[in-house]
Formats: sequence, C-alpha cells, structure tokens
Amino acid sequence: MQRLDVFRCPEVLVIDARRPVCALFHDLLAANSMDMLVASSVHTGVRMAQMEQPDVVLIDANLDQSLAGCHRLHTALDSAHIPVIVWARHPARAQQRQALACGAVDYLAHPLSLHTLLAHLCAHLSVAPYLRAQSGIPVREALGFAVHHCNRSMQMVLAVNARVQSRAWEEEGGALSADLLAQQLDVNPSELVSVFQRQVGMGLQEYQQLLLLDGARHRLCSSALTPADIAARAGYGSLRALIRGFRQRYGMGPRHYQRLRATSDTVSHRSRALSEPHG
Repeated sequence: MQRLDVFRCPEVLVIDARRPVCALFHDLLAANSMDMLVASSVHTGVRMAQMEQPDVVLIDANLDQSLAGCHRLHTALDSAHIPVIVWARHPARAQQRQALACGAVDYLAHPLSLHTLLAHLCAHLSVAPYLRAQSGIPVREALGFAVHHCNRSMQMVLAVNARVQSRAWEEEGGALSADLLAQQLDVNPSELVSVFQRQVGMGLQEYQQLLLLDGARHRLCSSALTPADIAARAGYGSLRALIRGFRQRYGMGPRHYQRLRATSDTVSHRSRALSEPHG
C-alpha cells in the first residue's frame, strides 16, 4: 500500500550489483534531494521494495532474474503501484518489449547521460508523496513543506510534475508556459527555465512532453480508451504526434503497447487470484 507522507524526500531503490554504478547513482540522487536504497540482487530488491515502498525502482537488466523480478513487483498487490525502470547495459529491442510486458514503465539504454536518467526518474516521481493530488495540499504549500527536505531546484521540478499531472494544462488550452508556471509557483521565470536546463538537461517544454507521454502511457494501461481519444486527453495535438512519441521512446506504437500491457495485466490478475487465499 502506498504511504502518504508529505514530509519526506522521494526515495529510489536501485537494484544493481556494481558498486561503482551504485556510488554514481548515490551521488546523483543525493545532489538532487533523493534518498537511495540499494539491493545487489533481484530477490533482495523485490523484498526491499515491498517492505520499504520506494517511489521508483531502478533495476539492472543484466542481473539474473531481472525481468522476473520486474514481473513480481508488477503482479504483487503491495508493489504494483511502484514504477519500475529497467536499465540495460546492452540494450536489445526484444528485451525492451519483454521488460514492458513484465510491467516496466521505462527502458533506458546505457550509455546515457546522467541528465537523461534524472529526467526520466523525475518524470516518474510525479506521484511523489508530498505532491500527490490525494493529499489535498496546494502546490505552493507543498513547496513550503518540502523546503527542508528537497533543494529548491528539485522542488520546482516536482511542482511542475504536479501541475502537469493535475491536468492544469487543460485549463490553459495547451502546454503550460514558463511564465504561467512561474507565476503559479511564485518563482522567477528565468530561474525556472535555467533550473530545468541544469537539472535534467532539457527545456521546460521538452520536459513537459516527457510527462505528457507518460500520462498517455498510463491511460493506455488503465483505460479502454482508444489511442486517438488518449492523444486528445493527454494533451497531444494529434494521434500522429502520440504515435511518433511512443515509437521514439518505447520502440512501438501506442496500439501495440496497449495490447502488450493488456496481455501482461491479464497474467498479473491471474497471478494475484491464484495467490489469494480462498475459503
């Protein structure tokens, strides 16, 4: 079950047996106000995820049973809500499809920049506890709660996450502009723009597109809407734009992705049903 704690920093569980890599991730996360948990095996990582309830899991695809562990996290009731990012040193298209079918929300190929890794981690932290819509806490007030736990830059990133995920862009008729976001967050527009270039190595509009694509991915997994309907509801101007974004990020179109995840979710529901006690 997800915990709801408005006072803690985002927490990332890294499942990787390589100490230099874990040290690199630790420095990256610590510099960006994130706490890190480490597991050197998939078995330990799955247990830790279910006990500690991190906000995101990052798993090395080259570990033994990595995809099986991803599937266990996706099928278990106490961890199905945790986004799992698969990290591959030797990426292969077939492995990417397998990872997505096992419930991974992202598949990142090595080598990639730390900026790119941080951008994808931040995108999946859009449900960070102190910015969840369920908390009922306004964004500015949430920033005040977070001030002693996250640095100012990470506060801004997560606040933008909250605005995009709350569908605030619908009220403005499109993507939120830097000026409008800065006004809503009570920060300087130039500072907001520079934060995103410095933190995640991309412009604010590009980062919003990353969030919108993840929102479309979530809708494909959780609703019976067609890709055309989802393109409109997720803030895309056209189905063609959505298809292009999916192919670039996931290596397949949205219909293919939807069928892949539907098959995976059917297997997940069966696994849960078999594991539940009867009587």
